[in-house]
Amino acid sequence: MDSLCGDGVSINALGRTVPLRLNMGLCPYPEMSFAEVRDNMRDLHKQIRNRINPLQERYEQKSLRGKPRR
Repeated sequence: MDSLCGDGVSINALGRTVPLRLNMGLCPYPEMSFAEVRDNMRDLHKQIRNRINPLQERYEQKSLRGKPRR
């Protein structure tokens, strides 16, 4: 079992430091075509390369809009 050690990394059972993996949903399948998903993923990868956290961005946008969280 991995243990969290901060800064987006964890330590696995062998004592090695591994990057923390986060998952992000885009939308339910029939609402968006595969081409739109591919384009959206390219934008998300650009944000990650520019050291922008897409999950944090999404959370901040939702809080600005005032939508309740599930």
